[in-house]
Amino acid sequence: MDSRRLQKMGRSTLVVSLPRSWIERTGLHKGSLVEVRDSAEGGLLVFPSGLEEGSAKEYIIRLDTQHDPPTDSVADEIMGAYLLGMSSIRIEADAEIPTAERSRILGVIRGLAGLEVVDENSNAITAQFLLDMRAVQPQVIMKRMSSLVRGMVADVLKTSGDKARLSTTISDRDSEVNRMYFLSVRLVRAASLNPRLASAFGLRIIDCLDYRVAAISIENTGDTCIELERLLGRRAKTPETLLRFLDAVRTEVDALQESTLSSLVERDYMLSKRALGLYDRLMRTTTDFRERHTLSPVVLRAIELTERILMYQRDIADLVSPSPRA
Repeated sequence: MDSRRLQKMGRSTLVVSLPRSWIERTGLHKGSLVEVRDSAEGGLLVFPSGLEEGSAKEYIIRLDTQHDPPTDSVADEIMGAYLLGMSSIRIEADAEIPTAERSRILGVIRGLAGLEVVDENSNAITAQFLLDMRAVQPQVIMKRMSSLVRGMVADVLKTSGDKARLSTTISDRDSEVNRMYFLSVRLVRAASLNPRLASAFGLRIIDCLDYRVAAISIENTGDTCIELERLLGRRAKTPETLLRFLDAVRTEVDALQESTLSSLVERDYMLSKRALGLYDRLMRTTTDFRERHTLSPVVLRAIELTERILMYQRDIADLVSPSPRA
């Protein structure tokens, strides 16, 4: 750490010199403009004016159509490049890409928000990330994810209506949640490595870490909801005891989901405490229900999945603290 003493210039202006190594590295000189921003931690950030958030980065995937393993490995490589913040991803093959392989690759690209195919021929596919990250707030993405998952949970806990149609709509929403999840990971990772971008988002580095954990919890909630829907959807009639249980917790589960995400985005410690109190009450409800009823394996499994959903909400509320964590 380099400490520098403030100097007084004129009657009221305080100035501090900038490190020579930084001046030389950024190419600044007398008369150059710099941007000055307050940081969320209470510090001051200085950037060369007009500096881009990051240079364009291209990632090339070489595909050997004769010897390479199935598309799963290519899909993993595309996903990894996307999450690492690559602005361009190019898949190059030694020969014409087989139709089935091409279809799967394009499916992976479509599943990543902001990534679009900009060039394609018989043996190559190029995709670019076309979103301006400064215009996509992680807070908005988190709220969108949470809203989708809240709707999924609410619909499954109703346990009525057209189950086949519900299964389709739940699956569609889960796919969108996955898209938002991967985008949120890309954004908060970039912000954690780039103080300028974090400042533009209004996030501290610790916020980036918390958002990463919260995104996992929301995504896991959606996956658990899918599992619960499949458990209930296999049965023509939902057991009466399970209907009573779901009816008892439905409204408060929704309230818990809403309050946990709001407490994180707003950094509202008291709201998080109320959410944790609601979590405790719901967990007591599930425990009491087990003790008062003789339950079938299906009902027990449904209660376990509901408790897992509650625990993911608790994990989000636990991220909000009145003081920095050790």
